[in-house]
Amino acid sequence: MKKLILLFSLFLLAPPFLATADTRTVQETENQNQYAEKEALISSTVQIQKFVAEYRGLEFLKDIPKKIQSKKETEEFLIKRIGEEFSREEIDAAERLLKRLALIPEDYDYYNSMIELMTEQLAGMYDYKDQFLAIAAWLPIELQEPILAHELAHALQDQHYGLENYLSPDTENDDRALALSSLVEGDATLVGFAYAMQPLGQDVTSVPDYVQVLEQQSALMEATLPLFASAPEYVKETLLFSYTYGTEFVKDFLVEYGWEGIEKAYRNPPETSEQILHYEKYLSSPDLPQDAESRAGSHFGDPSMNGSLICTNVLGEFTTYLMLREFLDEETARKGADGWDGDIVNLLELEGGQGKEVLQMTFCWDSREEAIEFRRSFEKYLVNRFRTAQTKAAGREELLSAIMEERNIVLTPEDSTVYISMAFPGE
Repeated sequence: MKKLILLFSLFLLAPPFLATADTRTVQETENQNQYAEKEALISSTVQIQKFVAEYRGLEFLKDIPKKIQSKKETEEFLIKRIGEEFSREEIDAAERLLKRLALIPEDYDYYNSMIELMTEQLAGMYDYKDQFLAIAAWLPIELQEPILAHELAHALQDQHYGLENYLSPDTENDDRALALSSLVEGDATLVGFAYAMQPLGQDVTSVPDYVQVLEQQSALMEATLPLFASAPEYVKETLLFSYTYGTEFVKDFLVEYGWEGIEKAYRNPPETSEQILHYEKYLSSPDLPQDAESRAGSHFGDPSMNGSLICTNVLGEFTTYLMLREFLDEETARKGADGWDGDIVNLLELEGGQGKEVLQMTFCWDSREEAIEFRRSFEKYLVNRFRTAQTKAAGREELLSAIMEERNIVLTPEDSTVYISMAFPGE
């Protein structure tokens, strides 16, 4: 399964630390000026590109083609590229899994909603496939400068590290894709911040917590971007993760090694969202996940023997937390996901089952105690997710037992591993 949300990383649309212009003002700017500022826009990239190269301590190895594009042209390119990167079967499979995990509503049109959400945030982009910089014709220069610093940082990354290696990873491990995207986005976001902060004489490492700063500024996106504001929490949180936690991760690396040491991260990139969330698990005490796939095979058997495999993926600590938080409070969800040490989820359509699906999940944990913590959190999750108005009065243990029996849910703990099977009836 490919994570469509990660196309934000591929196309690098408006980073959330930037002020979002009023839609009416932007449209007026495009209508009044058209391409009158074309030369000024192109010229502005020269000094910005010089700043990016000097700040990152890397030279641009070749010229970057630049295109002034209307919003419509950029939207059309975006849709075309999505068609090249993703099949509708992959997108539909992703949607089915996300709905079974209750991360998006049952009536949510995943593909069209994501297209609309992406185009709402268009603000220029760097395309690593064709290696060109698209400059927004509809935004004034002063609003674009930090965006261009961010995008040119991506172009510099591409020339030195090859973004293909970081933005097109294993499509059956969304957690790894999110971790790699966080490295790339955190790097570019800090460069954008450095450009914006230079007139103030401030250093990017002086900000104590970028997660907190960027999450506060995301309120501006909520106020100015209605589609973003109305999107499911999973969509918003996953979109912001690479910028928020990724920026804090790269800042920590910058404090430790400086920009000259960033090569270490690109040579040995983070593998999981756990390493992005907990920097020490990447640098001080590297913590790589256990082989959940082998354990799942030993416990559940070959998925193909039980039906048709719709999709398989890895959630990781962050998406596991988001899944729990849909039906639990913040503290319980974080505790439940803490100690994650690998997972794999398989969504199957049973043969002859008239659309009946089974979700098989295998979660590995750092210790037996953390596995118990997750199991308890997941039991609360099940009660809150599946109880009805008629059953609210029942005791929790009684209600949990009734829900698991009625919905054919099997939860099996084995030392530091928890196996979960959930059945969903067909039409």
